[in-house]
Amino acid sequence: MLQKPNAERAIRLRENKRRHRVRRKEYVADLERKLAETREQGVQATKEVQVAAQRIARENTRLRELLRLNGIANEAIDAWVRQDDGQNLGQGLHPPAGQLGRSIECKKVCAIVFEH
Repeated sequence: MLQKPNAERAIRLRENKRRHRVRRKEYVADLERKLAETREQGVQATKEVQVAAQRIARENTRLRELLRLNGIANEAIDAWVRQDDGQNLGQGLHPPAGQLGRSIECKKVCAIVFEH
């Protein structure tokens, strides 16, 4: 009689261990799948950022050309870009220190950029 409960217990333990191994294997496979998906999303996001950066670079080149066609010198464009950190676009623009003579050109840049 004592052997039967021990045998049943051993069978139950083996079955529990087998189910545990199966669950653990599924869990690891799921984690690996999620990791691969996350990596792919990261790669895709990087590609999208690169495309956006290229688009912005082309747009900036075209905008600079438009400004030059309107009589604005490269130096004035660069001075105007450097004077603002991007937080106050179009507000409180002043010529950079030592560049007072370019104030008119900076105002032209503002007029072209913000009025078109």
